[in-house]
Amino acid sequence: MFNRLLSQLFRRSPFVESASAERSVLEAWAARDIFPPYAHGQLAEPLRAQAAELIAEGAKPDLLEPPAQRLQTRGEAADRMLAAEAWLAAGAGERAEALLTQLAQGGDAAGARAAAILAQRLLDRGAFAAARPLAGHAARLAPANAAVEAVLGQLCDFDGRADAALEHYGRAVALRPRDTALLGRLSVVQLVRGDLRRGFSTWALADEINQSYGEGCPVWDGQPLGDARLLILCGYGYGDIIQMLRFALQVREREPRARLLVVVPPPLLRLAAAMDCFEAVYTAMPDVAQFEWQVTQTRLPVALRVELSDAQRHRPFLRVAPADVEAARAWLPPRRPGVKRVGLRWQGQPRHFDAKRGLAVATLGPLLQVPGIEWVALVEDPALVAPGMIDVSAHLSDFYATAALLHQLDLVISVDTSVLHLAGALDLPAWLLARPDPEWRWGTGGESTPWYASVRVLRHAPRTFDQAAQVARAARDLRAWVAT
Repeated sequence: MFNRLLSQLFRRSPFVESASAERSVLEAWAARDIFPPYAHGQLAEPLRAQAAELIAEGAKPDLLEPPAQRLQTRGEAADRMLAAEAWLAAGAGERAEALLTQLAQGGDAAGARAAAILAQRLLDRGAFAAARPLAGHAARLAPANAAVEAVLGQLCDFDGRADAALEHYGRAVALRPRDTALLGRLSVVQLVRGDLRRGFSTWALADEINQSYGEGCPVWDGQPLGDARLLILCGYGYGDIIQMLRFALQVREREPRARLLVVVPPPLLRLAAAMDCFEAVYTAMPDVAQFEWQVTQTRLPVALRVELSDAQRHRPFLRVAPADVEAARAWLPPRRPGVKRVGLRWQGQPRHFDAKRGLAVATLGPLLQVPGIEWVALVEDPALVAPGMIDVSAHLSDFYATAALLHQLDLVISVDTSVLHLAGALDLPAWLLARPDPEWRWGTGGESTPWYASVRVLRHAPRTFDQAAQVARAARDLRAWVAT
């Protein structure tokens, strides 16, 4: 964003003069930014430099507020743009968006930047119709910008135009080839189209850029392992890891003498160990120099040359010991005759919360009113449990415990979270309340997914985002399911 400005900015700002640490923070911020840039030289003015530095440092809201207030009272668009970004950094989204809405009407660099940032924020919460004119305005003002191309790609995704989305994401990556978020978006649309080899290769490239590998050990490319040790490195979200653990069984099937080891986050430790596939399960990166090979979970399907037909080769691919399944029975009250027991997960983890996938408790009313059902809240925080639902939060210490509980249920209903992946990996019946835009695991149409035979996908109508209608449909289907 600001690379051409940095030397001038550093000379003039009293806040960063002769301070290499501050300089590196601001340079890193500038290098990450993919939105239409400020005009050349604009950030060299001292108050602007101060605000930019505080934003780059992730300063606390009370430090961001004074320069933001001063900037927003000044007349130039660049001042007000920086004020809006300071408020975004401070978590004052409504104030920022009000200012961005005004700025987005302009035909200058600030207008392009404001339109692109506001369009992305609207897309993040599913306001596709409101984002569309802003995206078009940004594209006219900044036709060769990575963030604008990404916004256009997301709109094409929502419209069901995968080919057009692929073109936009491809151009975005060509503009910013080392931006891992853009690579992730490109890989998703490649995978949606069924191009697994290219999609996983693009995703795996992000691992190399993020330096996910340890030093002193080669990356496995699929050659025969013999009795060598292969360390599988798992990252990203819990759902991603759960889904990709299936490929370890494919390695074991192909390489029966190989010694497999895996690195997973602590909540997945017992689940991975129960696969009886790994010689060791780590929760922190070991010294990789002691192993013959290493591979990330996204590079693994590339090395295996996975095809879509391999998706259900192992069904189920996770398991829980029968004694632990039986122990989970005590976490629930005795069953009532004729009453079905359904687990419900309506939000993901807060740090991954996305308004396009999460549901407010108030929206769940039609589901919770279906008679003949005993609802089990599949959440770890007792404060989230809705009235009338069974609270098992004290027992959900990790994913293995959750897996044991799922065996005690007749059905799982979940938005796109790790709980849904867990039910599918255990081959237990589950309904997915899908997002309005395509996600590669769930495809673009129909009620099934090749990755989990037991999962039914309940989609939004094409080119719509209506959570109330989606929940109402699920409630109607649930009434029919109870009756059978």
